[in-house]
Amino acid sequence: MKRRGIVALSILLLLAAACGRRFQAAEVIAHFYGPTQMAIDPDPHRTDGALLYVLNTAGAALSILNAHTQEIIKAWSSDPYDETVLRLGRAPLDIAITPSGELLYITDTWRDRVRTVATADPWTITKTDLVLEGARVSIAPATLDVDTHRPVVPAAWDARHEVWFTDPVNSRLLVWDHAAGRLVDEVALPSPPVNLRVSGDGERVFVVGEDATLRVVDAADRSLTDIAVSLDGRPDTIVESRDGAYVYVLNIDPPQVHVIRTADWRETEDEITFPMAVNGMAMSTDGKLGFITSDDGYLYYFFVGARRACGSSATHPYFFDQGPRGDPTIENVETVDCVTRKETWTITYRLDLLAWEVEGAKSGLQTNLAYTNQAYISDQGELKFFIRAGDYRESDGDYFQFDTNVGVAPVPMGAIPTGVAVTPDLDLPQYDNVFVADTAGESVDRIFTKTDKNENAIQ
Repeated sequence: MKRRGIVALSILLLLAAACGRRFQAAEVIAHFYGPTQMAIDPDPHRTDGALLYVLNTAGAALSILNAHTQEIIKAWSSDPYDETVLRLGRAPLDIAITPSGELLYITDTWRDRVRTVATADPWTITKTDLVLEGARVSIAPATLDVDTHRPVVPAAWDARHEVWFTDPVNSRLLVWDHAAGRLVDEVALPSPPVNLRVSGDGERVFVVGEDATLRVVDAADRSLTDIAVSLDGRPDTIVESRDGAYVYVLNIDPPQVHVIRTADWRETEDEITFPMAVNGMAMSTDGKLGFITSDDGYLYYFFVGARRACGSSATHPYFFDQGPRGDPTIENVETVDCVTRKETWTITYRLDLLAWEVEGAKSGLQTNLAYTNQAYISDQGELKFFIRAGDYRESDGDYFQFDTNVGVAPVPMGAIPTGVAVTPDLDLPQYDNVFVADTAGESVDRIFTKTDKNENAIQ
């Protein structure tokens, strides 16, 4: 009950109460109510397209839509007597789908039984014997073949059929046998677990605790290894790179992404920060991109190869000699992810100032002047460089010019974007459809990566 998600839920409920007539069943027309976490079919080629399963934390129900057609299959309703609604516990918290795609596991914020939901009509909901409070759930995921986009089920699932849960009340992880339908083991932890993630091959379980430490569990032995990476702050969501070389941990406060190399279990020196708390992350089908949601209402592209958000860059600077021969150079041009804009920059030498004036086509003339043999930073910090003197001095009117590019600008995604799910587009499978749950906006938004824009909000 102390977790950030519960606080957010309380706020949402208060906002909903303030809407007054909102709770009159005849007036409410919505398919979602407080959508948060999502799961998607492992097979995008399921009949007519993969299905997307959306938890309505405020609405205590499961909504289902077709990821290809956006057709609503099942929806939340304000009518308490609507028998078509897939009703769950009071505040469903987390969801995971088996790699074969036949069953969902769902936990609740409150102390309640873990539920399963069959992924075919009549969508049978079953209460298991496992009772937990504020638990997270993770299962070894199916990965999509890059060429065929067919799901590949990890061997570990066929061997062990493990579903992993956090049990924060008792500072442990629990192992559920999916085939047997019963609890089979537990792993004690030094700190109450906040979140977990089963690795792509199903052989490891990554877990972050309230002590802000990432730990690794050997899934086959069901034992805690000696790997421990201190992160500080309030780390939460965990995502693994497609090749298993990195583990990414989203930190709520300070808002940043930690990048951890699995070769030596050390955090890289990358500083990937955000204006506000980061909520969710999912990887693209090809593993080259990550999609990160934030409390500021945006979805950010994370470039895996460069380990940068947004992926801003600068072109090679060219020098234009306007007077007597000069040969200064610009070095170490740096841009700032998600801050630097797409524009042309001109750096002109002014003899009367004995300095360089810096002007961006959009940012305008900068107050800060640049000086030869000194590091420079623009007024808003979006650009840095160093002008080095050459064998011949610069003269009045000499100038450098280059372009900066934002990469992929943050995409507006509603009020409070949270959970993220990704599936390849059926018509253009080289691109992905990225679905984002907008908790406060009571919708699911969609990005088509061919355009990198918010295509529409499904309400």
